[in-house]
Amino acid sequence: LRKGEILKSMKNRFTWEDLRHLACDIHGYAERNISDDRWIKKWIEGGFIAVENGEGRERTFRKLSVRERKAFTKKSKEAKQRIVKKQVKRK
Repeated sequence: LRKGEILKSMKNRFTWEDLRHLACDIHGYAERNISDDRWIKKWIEGGFIAVENGEGRERTFRKLSVRERKAFTKKSKEAKQRIVKKQVKRK
């Protein structure tokens, strides 16, 4: 399974632990790919998910709707960077 397919198989709202369980325990990805937030950051930068609340590993994420993804792609590069920096918080 590719990372995009894993994201599609996630619920609309999910936690960091849900992602770790699905990717590492079920599909055999290395935990370091999840623990340093590589996937999370790429998905936020791509406009696929957003952080609902929490910080670090206590975060809750939600998938963006098609309308929200389109609005995200129309934002300027600087606006996207501000959004991503705000959402990719680590302890």
